[in-house]
Amino acid sequence: MRESVYLNFAFSLPLATKAHRLMPMKNLTPIAKKIILSVIAAVIAIGGFCLIFFLRRDLTFRGASDASFVVGAVYIVALLYVLIRRLGTFDVVEYAFYRLGESFTRRSEKRYPTAYDFTVNRQEKRQKKKLFFWPILIIASIMLIAGIVCAAIFNQSIQTA
Repeated sequence: MRESVYLNFAFSLPLATKAHRLMPMKNLTPIAKKIILSVIAAVIAIGGFCLIFFLRRDLTFRGASDASFVVGAVYIVALLYVLIRRLGTFDVVEYAFYRLGESFTRRSEKRYPTAYDFTVNRQEKRQKKKLFFWPILIIASIMLIAGIVCAAIFNQSIQTA
C-alpha cells in the first residue's frame, strides 16, 4: 500500500515518500517543532549562501555581499508570500482547484458547496494555528545586514586602493 504525504502549498501536491515515518511531527512538543524549523531555515540559508558564493567564484566581499543579499531577499519574499496567503488572498483560487479536483471523484456530496464556506473553513483553521515566522525574519535580517556590511567593506577597500 502506497502512502503519501500532502504538502500544504496552494495546491496539495502528493509527495510519495516514507520519510515522514522517521520523525512524526505530531509527537514533538511545540518548542521542539520551533527549534527544528529554526535549524532547517538556518541550514537552507547557509546552503544557499555557499552555493551562490562559491559557484560564482567571486571570493571577495562583493561576492559575499551579493550572496547574502540574495538569500535574505528570497527569505523576505517567501515570508511575505506566507503572510499574504494567511490573509486569505488565494482562498478563492484554492477553492477553484479544489472543485476541479472534486469533479473527478465519484462523491455526490460536496464538502464545501460555496466558495464562502470554503473561505470560512480556512479562516477557522488559520485562527487555530498560529504562524511562527520569527526565525525566518531573523535569518533574513541577518543575511541582509551581512550583505550591507560586506558591501560597505568592499566599497571602503576600493576607495583606499
